[in-house]
Amino acid sequence: MEEEPRYRAFNPRNYRHTLRMRFVYEGGKVRQLPDVQRVEMLAPISPVELPREKVHGGFWVELHDAEGRVLYYQVLNNPLRPTLDDYSPDGTIRAVPNRSPGGEFELLIPDMPEARTLVMFSSPIDRRRSLRPATELARFDLGRSPDTQEGK
Repeated sequence: MEEEPRYRAFNPRNYRHTLRMRFVYEGGKVRQLPDVQRVEMLAPISPVELPREKVHGGFWVELHDAEGRVLYYQVLNNPLRPTLDDYSPDGTIRAVPNRSPGGEFELLIPDMPEARTLVMFSSPIDRRRSLRPATELARFDLGRSPDTQEGK
């Protein structure tokens, strides 16, 4: 028996609205801020193959349906800022460890009525382990019931 695909191709033209979600982080802990905005725009897409947890490194987010299938994903530069740029007087720039990582970041994801969960994956933010494969960093319930309709 053939296994069901983990991801079906995302067509941005089917979703004309995007959710702008804000998050705060301190160290490796992320929490969502309550002010989600729905804006009329197409969500960004990732031109790369869907990464796999514990196989690929980096940072990405996935939207899952009620059965845990991936509806959408987006590969991003790590917003947790494990390193900072150090500009020296001679003009060189080097990455230095961020000793107190913390701040805010935004995500733009399509407003998909069938999406139930936003899952974030990240390689370790510790610079010495930053090239290791990514694992689940955080999971957020999108607060939608199965009968949620687009536009509500």
